[in-house]
Amino acid sequence: MEKGHSISKRLRFEIFKRDGFTCQYCGQQPPDGVLEIDHIRPLSKGGETEPLNLVTSCFDCNRGKADRELGKVRPRPDADLEWLATQQEIAELRRYQEGRAARDKLTKEIIALLQESWGVHWRTKEIPDEAELAGWLSFASPDLIEEAIIIASRKWRSIGGYDRQLRYTAGVMHKLGRQQEE
Repeated sequence: MEKGHSISKRLRFEIFKRDGFTCQYCGQQPPDGVLEIDHIRPLSKGGETEPLNLVTSCFDCNRGKADRELGKVRPRPDADLEWLATQQEIAELRRYQEGRAARDKLTKEIIALLQESWGVHWRTKEIPDEAELAGWLSFASPDLIEEAIIIASRKWRSIGGYDRQLRYTAGVMHKLGRQQEE
């Protein structure tokens, strides 16, 4: 970019457009005020004429600032852009919330199907609770869990007690999972 004081009309317009044709110090807009381009770090202090060092300023703010540096003071943010960013964040949070609710609902439906499968294949009313099956779903697919239920119940139909059925099915499930990984 240019090092001198003159700012091209094109660059001036791009800075005005970027800043929403609004003084970044006081918020004044045309026709209430005349807009100018201000060097955030003044030329006299080594500032350059480049977009990151330029800001839209009204005549009064630019004259009031003169050739002083503002230090760490940032120009006024664009309220419309801040509002849009906030709306985007809200939309993303709602999508997350809706996605999580849909996932939780689907997980409950899958657990109910696995409980039904357990009762049918083991021919018992004693079935794994939601917490047990949710734990299994954290490391195995519903298909693999159902396959383990079917295999375990066919091989050990006469196995005694619910706890032994549960442990044996979990063992079959782990073995099937290892076989799929290989």
